[in-house]
Amino acid sequence: MKIYQVGGSIRDELLGQAPKDKDWLVVGSSPEEMINKGFKPIGKDVTLEEDLSRRDFTINAIARDKDNNLIDPFDGIKDIESKTFRHVSDAFLEDPLRAIRIARFKTYPHLKDFVIAKTTEEMLTTISKSNELSKLSKDRIWIEIERSLQSKYASEFFKLLLNF
Repeated sequence: MKIYQVGGSIRDELLGQAPKDKDWLVVGSSPEEMINKGFKPIGKDVTLEEDLSRRDFTINAIARDKDNNLIDPFDGIKDIESKTFRHVSDAFLEDPLRAIRIARFKTYPHLKDFVIAKTTEEMLTTISKSNELSKLSKDRIWIEIERSLQSKYASEFFKLLLNF
């Protein structure tokens, strides 16, 4: 069994921020073994690269192994350094909520100055024109709005949404 810290907690740590929570990916284990070791199994069996390839942005598609080595197959560290939001793959289009999440990310003090890559802007426009946002549950949308309103940069959320 291999255990990796994954996602936004890695991004936040690289930006000098204390993560609010940490996500873990366990590879090479059974649900029974995970439960016995105190993990809560979520999702299906995937490899590390598959998991990272399905994440929203490259800056969230970074993993850390038990030896503190970073695994960054989509150049998320480079995008952190250049302050760029870039989608990982076409899987970005599978969840239209990602178009709202990017707006929420702009309300985080350590992410508010990030720019959106041109190709990701095109994806956001595709989502906007697809009418898929209207099919999202009101609860999912409200969660993103509510989280954004808790930031002193809440106006960034609405500015971004109004552009798409």
